[in-house]
Amino acid sequence: MESFNPMFLPSKNKPKTIKPRKRPITRAEGRKVRRDKKYPVKIMLTSQQRKAIRILAHKAGVCPTVYCTELLKKGLLREYNYPERDYPSNSQLCFPAKLEEDYRKLLFRYSIKWDCSLKRAAHRIFMTMLDLEMEGATLDELSERL
Repeated sequence: MESFNPMFLPSKNKPKTIKPRKRPITRAEGRKVRRDKKYPVKIMLTSQQRKAIRILAHKAGVCPTVYCTELLKKGLLREYNYPERDYPSNSQLCFPAKLEEDYRKLLFRYSIKWDCSLKRAAHRIFMTMLDLEMEGATLDELSERL
């Protein structure tokens, strides 16, 4: 018994249509960049500063990267006179801060103002904010507060 529904008829008479595959668009051809894209900035630290950040991040209940990001953002939004700091350029220890475009532009303005790199400007702002967060406490006092 033959069906009256053309969907169930044998496909002898049906022409097959082949759709051409779309070619992926490259960034050079105008591929869009996400609006919420984050730009990483490495903040160079000493081992003592790194330990302090890990302790403070643990107290705040976040990972060190998120803690560094929030602290740097807070510092960028504040109108504060940031003193010059010793920059540990030969250190291999760092934590990243992931900034959105607006915060990256603020950081760029500071780097132009101080005539330094983005990393150095981020370090200067971040260390001032870290000192304010620690409130003069030592590493031992911070670990005891946990």
